[in-house]
Amino acid sequence: YYQRIGLFPEPARAYGSVIDLFSNRADLRRFAGERLERLSVKESGAAALDLAIDSFEKAVVDRPDHPSSHRLLTFALLRKKSFAKAFDAAVAGARHGYEVDRFAGVDRILREYIGLAGAAWAKAEPGKRDEILRRVREAGGVVEDKPSIRFVLNWETDANDVDFHIHDNRGGHAFFSRPHLQSGGDLYADVTTGYGPECFTIRGTKAR
Repeated sequence: YYQRIGLFPEPARAYGSVIDLFSNRADLRRFAGERLERLSVKESGAAALDLAIDSFEKAVVDRPDHPSSHRLLTFALLRKKSFAKAFDAAVAGARHGYEVDRFAGVDRILREYIGLAGAAWAKAEPGKRDEILRRVREAGGVVEDKPSIRFVLNWETDANDVDFHIHDNRGGHAFFSRPHLQSGGDLYADVTTGYGPECFTIRGTKAR
């Protein structure tokens, strides 16, 4: 409610309280951190983003086997314009290694995150572009040098399965048994025994 009417300190305190009350729960740290990121940068947003980053960092330490912790930390650091740290976070996430049976397709997603973090860093510091791209390749990342739009789904329990369905305005429908959308885009994998992330990516075109 406070967020909707523009009173940002109240939700920041509420989400911070979730972190305080459940400091040993990586899933709830991620829950609170994601909501802190949504707060306006004009009000409590700068401090809220710092708190979100701190929460994601601790989630990574507590449960490095959860790929969503690394993903959220990477993109929060990019929002902070801490490009080198975001790149390192993406590399650390990709190098950790995950149970293939629980997180199908996650290696591909995380290797692309290295490339996305590298692309953002290279754009911010063009003089280091060659060095950054070299580091992307050395880390096993995918060089991301063209526009893309991606949608990522994750959930916080492996006691159930969530299916990702993508529809376009041409009547196309991509899902687990038909991962390619004719208008453009691919669903990487169907995670049935873990809790994501699942990723759908459209490359080189605008979403339709």
